[in-house]
Amino acid sequence: MNSYEFLKYLTANLTADKPGDEKNTCSATGFYARINNKDALVTAKHFVENTVATITVTAHYKEHDTVISLPITACVEWQTSMEYDIAYCDIKPLKKKLKEIIR
Repeated sequence: MNSYEFLKYLTANLTADKPGDEKNTCSATGFYARINNKDALVTAKHFVENTVATITVTAHYKEHDTVISLPITACVEWQTSMEYDIAYCDIKPLKKKLKEIIR
């Protein structure tokens, strides 16, 4: 696996709707990290402040020799920094949805 292929598994494309307007979707990039001994998804605070709690994450996983990109929609609770433009959420709800989809 080369460096770029490895990075694909560490990053995620995020989309979410802005409150009050289902047609107004915004997007961001996030990355996976381990925070407080939990798997987390990290992104910009300004992205989560203007969106509803439900996000869609495009996850990448390998099945046999094929990389599959799969959109997963779940409700998450964001933790935001008071000082920096950064936010994160526990990815348990996203993992649970992924397991339901690929069964």
